Order: sequence, then structure tokens, then C-alpha cells
Amino acid sequence: MDVEGRAVCGDGVTIATACRCASLSANLAFQGKDPYPGLSSDDPYSLGWDWVTGEGPRHRDYYYYYYYYGDEITELIRSSESMEQLRLDTLEQWRSTGQPQGSVAYSISESGKLRALKKLITTDLPAIVTHDGDHLGEAFTGSYNLNYTVRGQDPDVSLVVECTMKNNTSNESFLHYIGYYDWLENFTCEEGVFSSVDQKIVWTERIPAKEK
Repeated sequence: MDVEGRAVCGDGVTIATACRCASLSANLAFQGKDPYPGLSSDDPYSLGWDWVTGEGPRHRDYYYYYYYYGDEITELIRSSESMEQLRLDTLEQWRSTGQPQGSVAYSISESGKLRALKKLITTDLPAIVTHDGDHLGEAFTGSYNLNYTVRGQDPDVSLVVECTMKNNTSNESFLHYIGYYDWLENFTCEEGVFSSVDQKIVWTERIPAKEK
């Protein structure tokens, strides 16, 4: 038992959590996918290089399931500063609607273009240079939507949530600090150098009932 009276196995992981991990792995296996994914060597720098050079697959899946296994791309998003607010938004939305599925969003231009430019200069570019884990993920993605599915509740009413984020590394997204406009789609390439790379990032986590 842990300090909250929950049954645990190794590394402080609850038995309920371990069972959910096994269930998620089984679901991947039934879909013909690797049941233990998340071992990609990709990081924002290598992914950016592949976008520039046109190397590698144009669609990539990334995973992170609790403490067991995961990849760097997913961990950077999961641990980014922007996720702190999105966890609060997820809790609030679930409590107000009662629906197990929903979507929350992080926007770099929510406070205006000048604030977005300031963030680029003072936060995102330094994060790229220094490999700052708190901000590198969101510097890489820019604005993003996060879809969530509530998979269950622990006895302390914390939520077990599967999060899914889709991102596209492209000429259009590279210019996201000037805003998103229809004419930017004209610069999108489907193959060759500077061709778009789609990513689907999936992870499952426990959101405490009283998220700070």
C-alpha cells in the first residue's frame, strides 16, 4: 500500500495503473502495432533535420505509458510548462460536462501577436539553444490542441487520462509565429526536402484531483 492506501507494485506504480498499461499494450497488439512502443530515437532536432532533408517516414507515432516506456518527443510535450494549464483545463471541463472525451488547447497567440513574438525571443529560441525541457516541447509544436479520454478514476478521484496530440512539422508550421493563414498552405510540400512530417503523440497519465 502507498501512503494513500492504494495497492502498489514496483516503483510505486498502482496495480490499477499497471493493469491499464497492460490493457493499452494489448490494444496496440490487436491493431497490429508494436505493443511496447515509445522507443523512438527521435528528438526535436533530428525530426527538424528530417523535415529539412526529406529523410525518414512522413508520419510518425510516439507513445509514453506511465513509468514503463516512452520516447523523448512525448516526454517533452508531457513535461512542458503549457501542460500544467491544460491539466487544469481537462479537470475543469470533465467536471463541468461529465463527458469522458473532450479537447483543450494551448495557443501562443492568445494574448496577441506581440506577446507571441516576445515568447519566441525570450523563451522558445533560448529553449532550442539550451535544450530547456520545460519549454522545448512547446517551442517545437507552437499552438496545439490536446484531445483527451478519461479512462477511469483512482479511489482518491484522480483521473486516469489518455492524451492524444497531432502535430505537423511543415513550412506552414515553421512560420507559425506570424499567424496561421490560408496562403501559407501554398508553401506545404508532401515529398522531398522541406516536406511535411505528421506526428501523433499519445500518452496516458494520472491527473491528481487537486492539480496545482
